[in-house]
Amino acid sequence: MSGKGTKKNKSRETFKSRSTDFDDYDLDLRLVTFTLYLEGESPGPGDCTFLIYFDDEFLLGEKWEDGHTIDKIVLPLNIEETGTDQEIIADRPLIFLLRGSSGKPSKDQDPFLNIDNRAGGNVDLYPIALGEKEVIVKVPLLIIHSGAPSGCSVDVHVSYNGSINNDKIPLTLTMIAAHCLPSSREGTAFLSGIGLDMIHDPISLKFGMSLSASSATKIVWGNASNAGHAADTQINVPSEDMFVPNDLIIDKSENSVYWNAMRRVLVDSTLLQERLNSNFYVEIAGVPKGGKIEVRGRYVAVVDAGVLLQPGQFGVTVCAKLMFYSADIIPESVGTILDLPPTSARGPAHENEPVTDEYGHEAFIVIRMDLIDPIVPKAKITSLFDLIGFPPPTGLKVAEDSLKILSPPEEPPLDKRRICKESGALMVHKELSNLAYKCTLQMNKSIKRTAANRLLLRVRSMLKQFTPTECSEMDYQDTITSQHSAARRAVTSSFAPQPPKVRPSPGLAASRSRAAGDARISNEHIERNLKISPNHPRVLLSKVFRLLEQRNESDAYNYLTVALNVHSKNRYLLWTYGAIQFDKGPEAIEVATAAFRIAVKGDKSDGTTSAIGWAALHALHHYHGNEHPAFVALKKMRKCFALPVEWKRCLKRWIDSSGEEETFWIPGVIDSRNPFLIAAAFFLCLRCFKLTERILQCVEDGCYERGTQNITKEKPGPGTYYVRAASLLLRLHMDVALEVVEKGIRLFGPCAILSQIRATCLGFARGWDGKCEKALLEANNDGAEPCPGLLLRAAIGGWKTDIMASLQRAARAHKIAPSAYTALTLGRIYGKLREEKLAERWAAAAVKAEPLLSDGWAFLALLAMYKRDVDKARALFRTAKEAGPVSADIVAEIEKVKKVVKVELLPEIMAKDLCLCDYY
Repeated sequence: MSGKGTKKNKSRETFKSRSTDFDDYDLDLRLVTFTLYLEGESPGPGDCTFLIYFDDEFLLGEKWEDGHTIDKIVLPLNIEETGTDQEIIADRPLIFLLRGSSGKPSKDQDPFLNIDNRAGGNVDLYPIALGEKEVIVKVPLLIIHSGAPSGCSVDVHVSYNGSINNDKIPLTLTMIAAHCLPSSREGTAFLSGIGLDMIHDPISLKFGMSLSASSATKIVWGNASNAGHAADTQINVPSEDMFVPNDLIIDKSENSVYWNAMRRVLVDSTLLQERLNSNFYVEIAGVPKGGKIEVRGRYVAVVDAGVLLQPGQFGVTVCAKLMFYSADIIPESVGTILDLPPTSARGPAHENEPVTDEYGHEAFIVIRMDLIDPIVPKAKITSLFDLIGFPPPTGLKVAEDSLKILSPPEEPPLDKRRICKESGALMVHKELSNLAYKCTLQMNKSIKRTAANRLLLRVRSMLKQFTPTECSEMDYQDTITSQHSAARRAVTSSFAPQPPKVRPSPGLAASRSRAAGDARISNEHIERNLKISPNHPRVLLSKVFRLLEQRNESDAYNYLTVALNVHSKNRYLLWTYGAIQFDKGPEAIEVATAAFRIAVKGDKSDGTTSAIGWAALHALHHYHGNEHPAFVALKKMRKCFALPVEWKRCLKRWIDSSGEEETFWIPGVIDSRNPFLIAAAFFLCLRCFKLTERILQCVEDGCYERGTQNITKEKPGPGTYYVRAASLLLRLHMDVALEVVEKGIRLFGPCAILSQIRATCLGFARGWDGKCEKALLEANNDGAEPCPGLLLRAAIGGWKTDIMASLQRAARAHKIAPSAYTALTLGRIYGKLREEKLAERWAAAAVKAEPLLSDGWAFLALLAMYKRDVDKARALFRTAKEAGPVSADIVAEIEKVKKVVKVELLPEIMAKDLCLCDYY
């Protein structure tokens, strides 16, 4: 079928008629002119004719000659004012054709379908409409049927001296393809068009016939698609992510047709912004490629292009489900889109049924819309901070992921000469105390005497200023004597050793206390750090995690707000803050969205971290049914995840920065091929249980593969069950966690990660027994990476039955995650093996690493009792009582030894009055 049958805009004169009236134009009319220079020998045998077409009209035809120049061809278009001529130059290219002379007449009236057309090319004149004064371009002429270079080219110089008044923006629409169509007769092509009501006149915009193929690499001009490769543009066929509505399931099918045809219209930006809030209607119909028009299937699609209303979006590829055509579907404001016989408008008998191919796949189209600039600009970071209610950062406005505690700087050395000068008593006392603590000089008798004399002189001079009025001489002398004594005592006490300043706990001390199940010491570390640094983000975040584990979100929120007021651009704080509020009311949703948007600003080369942030943003929008922002977040997530995946490095950076180390599961074993699974694992590290479950739902829904053809669709693997079981385990839902693990094992069979989490669930749910031992052996046989907390539990629970296996497990746990608990376990095992020296060394290392470990002090006391060192045992017992409660099995062992070795312990009331903990 010829493209000649397409009706033109009746409000515009034809190009040909305007060309004949060219002499009647005013001399001041601004005209577009162009000059051509021909290069290359004509392809194929015989001479070729060089033809120029514009807006389906013939401009020039000359014999092709290498090196020939064609001077100043005029296009009589007045593009100075907004109107039809600007739209013509925006949507129609300048077409060049090389045509041979076979001598056979062409039956087809369309010049683009002439059988003698050999090669061609085109020039996009739109830069002139944007205000460019000239366009200089070299156009290679391509073989019409193959697209291969012909060896010929045209140097084009287009110029325009006028001014441009244009307040409209270009909207580029590209009809790409239709898939899963019902079977049609051979020789059928498909026409397509879109309705642009409210933003363009005429309303109907047609893309021509489906003449392209799946192998095409370039978009063609819709108005010249019959010209084959002569209509190719420099725009590649898009392969970006596609926006797929929730009611459409896309599948691959052999029964597909392709247009890859582009149309460009000028529209008012305000009207377009309003129009994008409603759907566009696209119509396609099957017709014969030649001969009489006969409709062989007519369909309608409703296109939702609302993604263009998202901040910063200037292009979107949309999928839309096809429905059987009915006059009732298309509203009156749109009217008929394709010019087809009226009989084809009648709906078929099965019009309420979905359009499917022979395999039952839903039929759909793919269309793209592009803008030069986004309609809605990106939100400024200051406005995002205003939404979350925290002060915007100074300096570089990107998210950070550092939470390390910086040690306070050392005080400058003190000058010993300061105490030799006359000063107040308190000042002398402070100087002497600091000198004794810093040990910056040897405190000999001379210095002490000088200090004492200066202090006494100062006291004496002060006392002389207050003469007695209502007291006796004896009382006055007693006052002076007591003041002298107090001054001497002050000097003496100044040289006593001072306790060291309280310093923060080591980075992993709290987490490794939790690995051994000792929540008391873990909380002691957190509270001590809070006392030292009440506003430090790392300390506050640790407190937040403990509160989230207890399901106390309100207190966790309060601590988070304190941390964000100090460090408002920290990525981990922002993620946690947003995750707490993502499922609350409308205001909380806006706050969570803003927090996540701030968190994704940062180093664009860190693909894993950025993918985690965008996955969280997608899960938030997906949960609330916001399709358009969810798609944008998904597209950005896939773009970030295309960079090298460094999941384990991302985890290490998190552990080093936060001091939070997982004890019951190992995030590093997660399959890193799905960014949603990685994001779920990381938000579980942040103890954001609800958001973790929401992201796992996105894994099961296949969000990662939805809307892209470059990713193979996969069913959820064992990683989903592993993360969900770990989430339940951290919330102490042991029975439910075991059910989830067992379900995963039934689906995927025994595998490393599920066997490991199953053994962990059993070990922490029921103590250590034969079933736990069997589960651990199965996990080892499946190649599971050992969890240090599980190995430590197995070492403690199994030393009564197989002490050598316990020794090996404790050693493995200490090698993976060295801590005071693994050292003490090794010491106790060596004690049972009668290796007293090794036992004492390991126990001493344990209490050195963790002075609050009461079991370590008690075990050292027990070893001292074995040696009958009563004084040492008594001192160690005292320290153990001050450190905290002692385990029942160690107490029982002590009671047995006390019957043999008589050790008189201090009374309980005296032990409570001693405090040695502040010295550690």
